[in-house]
Amino acid sequence: MHDAVHGCVSDAKIINDGVGVIFGAICFLPYWPWRQIHIEHHQWTGNVDKDPVMKLLKVYPHFGRGYKNFLKFNWRFWVPYMGLLQHTVFWGASWARIRELRGRKDVLMNLASVVCFVGLYGSMARWAEVRVMASVAVGAFFYMIMVEVVNFPHHLGFDQHEGEAKFKFSEQHQFARSCHYTHFISHHVLNNFNYHVEHHMFPHVPWYELRGIRDLVKPALGEAYHESHGSTWILENRKKDMDKIFIYRGNAPVTKDAA
Repeated sequence: MHDAVHGCVSDAKIINDGVGVIFGAICFLPYWPWRQIHIEHHQWTGNVDKDPVMKLLKVYPHFGRGYKNFLKFNWRFWVPYMGLLQHTVFWGASWARIRELRGRKDVLMNLASVVCFVGLYGSMARWAEVRVMASVAVGAFFYMIMVEVVNFPHHLGFDQHEGEAKFKFSEQHQFARSCHYTHFISHHVLNNFNYHVEHHMFPHVPWYELRGIRDLVKPALGEAYHESHGSTWILENRKKDMDKIFIYRGNAPVTKDAA
C-alpha cells in the first residue's frame, strides 16, 4: 500500500492503485484518501501544524488526566491502543478528504477504497465462521503492535516547527529516524520501510533500493543521521512517561543540511 502511494508498485497506474486499494483494506485503511494524507506528510514533515501524521502530538496535551492515565497504562503494558488511536486519526483525516472530492477519478478511487474495505470485512462478518473472525481479531491486535513498534520510532522524539515552515526532502533527516535490523527482517518482513531517513530524503525510490541508499546517506550525514538499532527505541521509550514522548516543542532550530 505504501509503495503504491509513491507509484513504485507498477508503471501502470491502474495496477499500482489497484494494489493500493486491496492492500489498504488489509491494512484497515482506505487507500486513496490515505494516499493524500501520506503525500501531505512528506510535504510537511517537521511541521506539527501541517503534517497530518503528527496530529496525535497536537491533541495529546489536551486530553484529560483520566484518559492520559488510561493511555499510559496501555503504553506501558504493550496494549496497542495508541496504534488504534493513530488509525482513528487516519480515518478522521481520510473522511475529511473524502468530503473534498475534486474530480471523477477522486470520486471513483475514494469509492473503491471504502467499498473494498467495507466489502472485505462486511463479508467476513456476514459469512465467516466465528473462529475465522477470532483469527482476524488476533491478527489485528498484533498488527497494531507492529504499527507502534515499526512506525512510532520514525518521527517521535524530535522537535517540530509550527506555522508555515516547510522543509525540502534533503532536509527532512532532521525529523526522521531509521531502525536498523538484520537484512532478513528489513528486506523480507518490513520491505525496508524501517530505513525511514532514506525514505524521506528519497520518497520516490522503491523499497528494495533503500538499504543501498543507507550506505550512502549515513556516512554523508554523519552525526545528523538518526538511527535506532533494531527495536531499541521502542523498548526504551515503553518505560518512559508518555508525557515526555508524545509532546513537541515548536519552532525548533534548523540544523544545517549535511547532505
